[in-house]
Amino acid sequence: MAKVGFIGAGLMGAPMIGHLAAAGHDVVAWNRTAARLDGLPVRVAKTPREAAEGCTAVHLSVIDTAAVENVLTGPDGVLEASGGLIVDHSTIAADATRTLAERAATRGFQFVDMPVSGGRAGAEAGTLTVFAGGTDQDVALASRTAGAFAGRITHMGPVGAGQATKAANQLIVGGIFILLAEAANLATRNGVDAARLPDAMAGGFADSTLLQRQLPRMVAGPSDLHGTAATMLKDLDLVAAAAAASGAATPLAQASQALWQRHAKVHPQADWVSILQTIRAMAPGEPA
Repeated sequence: MAKVGFIGAGLMGAPMIGHLAAAGHDVVAWNRTAARLDGLPVRVAKTPREAAEGCTAVHLSVIDTAAVENVLTGPDGVLEASGGLIVDHSTIAADATRTLAERAATRGFQFVDMPVSGGRAGAEAGTLTVFAGGTDQDVALASRTAGAFAGRITHMGPVGAGQATKAANQLIVGGIFILLAEAANLATRNGVDAARLPDAMAGGFADSTLLQRQLPRMVAGPSDLHGTAATMLKDLDLVAAAAAASGAATPLAQASQALWQRHAKVHPQADWVSILQTIRAMAPGEPA
């Protein structure tokens, strides 16, 4: 068992911390809002540096690129600790990841990007899908602790490859949420109970984890928060930036981004499934 640092105790980070502690690791955690660590089985650090000091690995799960940069390079940041392994589970740009990894290396740190997929349910169940970028040795070391909350870890290539894979993942996820909303709206307007779609489509070509888990929440209205519209838009903005930088054509992703931008402008902190509200309000043929 290891001494593990963890930074970020949000919707994803809090259950990930719980799994690390349940696996027997000694977890030292820091969160910008310290109260979010109340009740978690951790020792609370006063700074990111303190959370990282002397740890086998320090894991990050924060909201965006700016937050990752701040906890790493800000006052009393992780890079002021004595070195070690940084494992970033946040969803940020691949080029920013490579830049931060280079900076970390000058301070004696190894760096692995390990963004996750599976949402809050996957984090709580400890079955997250993880995309890893880094050297073979560093990914193997990071996996020893990340395995506490992961169902699957795939090494995708060097540093930045994990984030590039997550961009592709979010392109699919963001688009499917819109398709689910359109399907639910279409079914309802044609006299079909949209709540029955997952059972009806189970095992067919349209079946998916998102159909089975999220369409019922979409139709009924969410009782808890799995992720926000603002976060989805942030991820699709990263997709757009990656596509522009690499010259990849992503016409459907562009339409998806425009719809999420429209939705997040009005409902930024609403659950992902609230995209149905925007789809219901649109007129036939109305562009995104």
